[in-house]
Amino acid sequence: MDAVASSPLRETDGGSDDDLAGTDSMSFKMRIVLKIMKAELTQNFESYGNRMDPYALVHWEDDEDSFELTKTRVDWNAHMNPVWEHTCRPQLYKGNATVRIEVVEANMVGPSTLCGEATCKAEDLVSQLPAPGVPSTSQAAMHAETSLPLTLNGKETGKVCVQAMLVPHTRGLRPSYSRIEASLFENPVKRLGVSGGTAPFFKLKLLDASEKPKDYYIGKDLSRAGDELDFYEEVKHCRGLPIAAALWPLLDFTFDYAGIVSLHEEGKEAKRPMDLLVLQNLHCGRSRLRLLDVKIGQKTAQGGWRGKSHAAAYRQAIVDGHTNSSGEGFRLEGFDGQPSSLKSMDPLLDLGHGSAKLSKKALRIMLQRMTASSMLMYYLDLLEHPLPNEVSLQTHLGRAEIAELVLHETTVKLARLTKACLKCPVPQKWIGSSVALGFDLGEIPPRGEEEKLRQKTIVSIFDWGRSELNTIEKHASLTASSQHDRSKYWRYYTGGILRLSWEVARAYCQHFCSASWQRVAFMIYDFDSMSDNDFMGKVDVSLEPTEETTVPLRLNQRLFRLSSSIQKTEWRCWKRQAKMTYSIEWVQHPSSSRLVGAWRVKLVKASNLPREDLFLFRGSSDPLVEVVAYSQAGFCFRQRSSTKIRSLNPVWSEIFEIPVARSDDALRQAMAKAEIVLPENLTQLFPPEKPPAEMLLEKKGSMVTQSSYMVLPPSELTQTKPNEAFGLWEEILTKAAKDVNGARSLQEPEDTKDSAGSSEVPQTWEMPEPDQVSPGEPAAQIQPSQTMAARGCLGCAGDEACTCM
Repeated sequence: MDAVASSPLRETDGGSDDDLAGTDSMSFKMRIVLKIMKAELTQNFESYGNRMDPYALVHWEDDEDSFELTKTRVDWNAHMNPVWEHTCRPQLYKGNATVRIEVVEANMVGPSTLCGEATCKAEDLVSQLPAPGVPSTSQAAMHAETSLPLTLNGKETGKVCVQAMLVPHTRGLRPSYSRIEASLFENPVKRLGVSGGTAPFFKLKLLDASEKPKDYYIGKDLSRAGDELDFYEEVKHCRGLPIAAALWPLLDFTFDYAGIVSLHEEGKEAKRPMDLLVLQNLHCGRSRLRLLDVKIGQKTAQGGWRGKSHAAAYRQAIVDGHTNSSGEGFRLEGFDGQPSSLKSMDPLLDLGHGSAKLSKKALRIMLQRMTASSMLMYYLDLLEHPLPNEVSLQTHLGRAEIAELVLHETTVKLARLTKACLKCPVPQKWIGSSVALGFDLGEIPPRGEEEKLRQKTIVSIFDWGRSELNTIEKHASLTASSQHDRSKYWRYYTGGILRLSWEVARAYCQHFCSASWQRVAFMIYDFDSMSDNDFMGKVDVSLEPTEETTVPLRLNQRLFRLSSSIQKTEWRCWKRQAKMTYSIEWVQHPSSSRLVGAWRVKLVKASNLPREDLFLFRGSSDPLVEVVAYSQAGFCFRQRSSTKIRSLNPVWSEIFEIPVARSDDALRQAMAKAEIVLPENLTQLFPPEKPPAEMLLEKKGSMVTQSSYMVLPPSELTQTKPNEAFGLWEEILTKAAKDVNGARSLQEPEDTKDSAGSSEVPQTWEMPEPDQVSPGEPAAQIQPSQTMAARGCLGCAGDEACTCM
């Protein structure tokens, strides 16, 4: 008898009560799903050219029937290493069934050429079962990749790699929409406004707060969010199905969804009630939320997909190409709870004042072009937080400790999300989906209650208007071209998630893993909203306790090399010497803290700054300062001040905390929670992003002399290139995702020897029951054919249109 795990909050259409019976004490009939991954040929069968175009045919033979199960797409010009990743239609699992795979060369003229065939029993493709017969639900999982030898006329011509999945045989019940009683909420509801998209939100209050807080949910207008309804309903449905257990670790990062409720809007009680999506409220339990909306993927639109017109997709492609999506595989779409350093950067400063609507659009463009390093720098800006003294530090956390805890937890959760994406058994097509990063900005937790801050740190995935939830059964029913399309966009998505997780881990490493800092530089820039900021000069000092001191500002040599006449540097500075005032003090943290202490660097003021905005006829500058700390080990800390508009004598009085770590074990422990092992040298895996002023040294024909502006000797600034470091990070996480089940071959015995000569027994994984799965727990593995970093890409999946090559 077929069965599906039931949920008391889900309504279903079709099927009988027997279909919804419990599953804890009974076994499913199982179906086997084969995934033809790739082939490695050793002989060239091309008759009319130099490179082969292989495809695969899969035949199924059992006691009742024999037929061709599937034909993969042709991997054109792949030659001896075709990659298909083709999922076959599910078949009722019978251990005595035979699978025969033929690898064929597609000829442009004449019949196709057989390159070799492999034959095996279906039971050889899955892990050993404890007893003969039908396996139980707990054994439904994706099994290790199996290498089958290809033979032709008795001679071996290569091998073909296959994955097998056992899934419970259900009747494909589809859920109806989940309805919630309006009597559970206060009615009418208050409109809250629009956040990023076009759908307004409404404030919901539960009348019974015995199980959840009153403000746990928020309402979203269904008339503007109907394209997300099916996705949320499918997610809710899949949470109770053993067939979708491999998706649970990934779906645990989605927002809680309760269903649809009909309520009246405040002030419009006479009208018919509105239908609202009842979603998790991220503001619940947080006094002041700082939230980033990070849109994932190099391509965020596709014409003809989910109602997206080709014209709109073309416009979106232009946005993708001119924002950080094309550089790092994601971009910043929204920033709630902005710090003063970001608020003070007027995106219309160089154009004069504009309307509020135009200013909002300009701000969005500025955010979209922001690199991950700058995005996280503003994300961790806590200059508006009260600064505790040494007595208060004994009972409460300081600024640097709060930032360290938030970034530590974000690193752990993003690493788990990345692993969940890599382990997803089937590719998803999540176009334009976003990741939410957030924390409670208004809370200063007492020492010893750090766990509360961790629980309020957010890493979630959302925005499903152009997304579908793909399951094993659904994917198996797609054509070869549709499967390839899903795989293509899933590589875009996982590439962006991989890069985001690396950038966050790199920020943590550079900010909170240095046990000592040697120097600090105050780099002053003139803010330009329509172009890159102009580097004006800097002050470079040793990091040691210093009373309030005024020192000369070393001006950028560019100012002395411009044309003569009115642009002379003396005229720019009114024939006065530019100066900067600062102070430094050391603050010790308690022994229970992961930080030894922090250097408090106070940026007081600057005077007699050069005028940069001459061509705008303003005769002034808009200065901001980037505080950069350096260590001999290669770490680099960066933080920015607020921008002072049209001032040659700006006053900041802002205090920056440069943390000193006890050791780099905190990052290793964070990765260990996600079952990831880091190399010994962290700066090779997480090199710093150089400040813009230092990048002038690398520009061809720069007029800045290296001896004047290099903070540390060149040997100490040598770092791994970002692309190489990201490639290493991708290899580490891909290996961690594969470690649940190692690849095996039918030609190898169960007990194999590793390079050191020790015995290693291949691991297997059993799918847990629904009540045994927790967030971040492994469910299944995926075997990427080749890494994106190996192709030189930054999260763009190596597509033909990739511009990173």
